[in-house]
Amino acid sequence: MTTPDSESTTSPTESTSPAEPTGPAGTVVTDSPGPAASTAALAGPLHDEEAYTDSLIGFVTASPSSYHAAAETARRLEAAGFRQMREAEAWEGAPARGYVIRDGAIIAWILPEALAADAGWRIVGAHTDSPALKLKPRAAVVREGIQALGVEVYGGPLLNSFLDRELGLAGRLVTRDGAAHLVRTGPVARVAQVAPHLDRSVNDSLHLDRQAHLMPLWSLPAPGAGPEALRQWARPDAPERHLCRLAGIDPDDLALHDVVTYPTQAPARFGARGEMLASSRLDNLSSVHAALRALEELAAPGAPAPAGPLLMVANDHEEVGSQTRSGAGGPFLESILERLSRALGVEVYGGPLLNSFLDRELGLAGRLVTRDGAAHLVRTGPVA
Repeated sequence: MTTPDSESTTSPTESTSPAEPTGPAGTVVTDSPGPAASTAALAGPLHDEEAYTDSLIGFVTASPSSYHAAAETARRLEAAGFRQMREAEAWEGAPARGYVIRDGAIIAWILPEALAADAGWRIVGAHTDSPALKLKPRAAVVREGIQALGVEVYGGPLLNSFLDRELGLAGRLVTRDGAAHLVRTGPVARVAQVAPHLDRSVNDSLHLDRQAHLMPLWSLPAPGAGPEALRQWARPDAPERHLCRLAGIDPDDLALHDVVTYPTQAPARFGARGEMLASSRLDNLSSVHAALRALEELAAPGAPAPAGPLLMVANDHEEVGSQTRSGAGGPFLESILERLSRALGVEVYGGPLLNSFLDRELGLAGRLVTRDGAAHLVRTGPVA
């Protein structure tokens, strides 16, 4: 199948699933199914290995960043009858099947009709982020007539795994009005390894400097470009402007971005009988997908009602320590458990204290403090 080389979606309140892609006419050819195929694969039972693998391939393909993973999870949950709840709103109870998105994290649940006296939460956890190269702000640099991207290593990857692979850019753009735009490109960059005759010791000891050796090449000036065109091409914010064009937004309206590289090579079966699967981002999208498939199966018509409340949490930022508002060390899970427990008639802290906690959560749900990197200002503002 063929897919356009870029896509973007917009939502003023939360991440959403990708809409019909728009952008340049170039295409990237892939043998893997997209989101529609991943949903179609659910026709097979949970123990059907081929159907499950097709579903996993579709999920990984649709999830080049943590934001896309949360959006794709939400899309499939909606198809299974789950309803979205928003943290910035007061809840009058909670749906029996629901979910909440916070940045690149998502929590989903299934609640019983009645809560038994000895019932307890059954929770499965995973994370949506994977090791990557994260795009720095205004990071384009020109060296020897080639424009490269300034990036930082995100998480704990094998650094050599970035070499000589076609890379795309994917993530979230946030405009000054607080609207979030998901964006992804096709293959636009490559971390090129030096030729062996220029480094005779490369097969004895490969050392990669994170700042000097992992800058993806991504642009050449147009043939015959005049002085003004060259000046525009060499702008430090060229990557942001390119992504804004794909997302259909004015670059002057961009407030911040969280964009990573991802290998554009499609997942593929291999082995003598095709019994193995090779794919990037299986850490930890394979676990997110497994939890999602379990919820889809439990929400299917005729599935037995749960004896107690069930919950899936897929946090972001596990690769960098989890101590963020959407990470496992942050307040996301606690906040949603408090709300759901209250909806089930369980007062964990007791009236006034619990009400104060919920008031605080409503006040913070639309705020974000972010530091772009060294020598960049701390900024606060509304986000989706």
